[in-house]
Amino acid sequence: MYEVYEPAPWIKTQRYGITKVLPNETAVIWYKALLLCANGDGKLTPAERDWVIGHAITYHPQMSESQINELRTYDGTSSTDDIDKLIFSDPLAKKGRYVLIYEAIQASAADDEYSEGEKATIRKMAAKLGISEAKIIELENLYAEEKAFREKSLKIWWGSEGIPGEDI
Repeated sequence: MYEVYEPAPWIKTQRYGITKVLPNETAVIWYKALLLCANGDGKLTPAERDWVIGHAITYHPQMSESQINELRTYDGTSSTDDIDKLIFSDPLAKKGRYVLIYEAIQASAADDEYSEGEKATIRKMAAKLGISEAKIIELENLYAEEKAFREKSLKIWWGSEGIPGEDI
């Protein structure tokens, strides 16, 4: 099955160390899983959807416009049972289950709120993937560390002047 994979964009290799991307159909299921988790509190916010769409466009530029539109209109209300389709459909997706949970945390927190409902949905999905609570906590801590590092970086780069163009 690996021969159908397209080369990964540089950013995906830089970020995750992988050199292949999921087939488009599998990527759509992956991104729907992120939207499902972000909707774990019953509120799929514009910031959460924008994070997922932006990620899809950046990390899977080979996805068709109709696939991106499918994500734009997906309401995030299906069951976590759909995760079985993802994990059992593709060996790379199965190996990437920690990345899936990490990206679900990122998407869920994109609106600056990582709610108990989102955490519960992520944990339900993680359980289906055989991921322990200890690993989930480790991924949540990694997210918090990376968020703090990003904030520190922005402060160093732009200081009191702020990000160029943001004051317009």
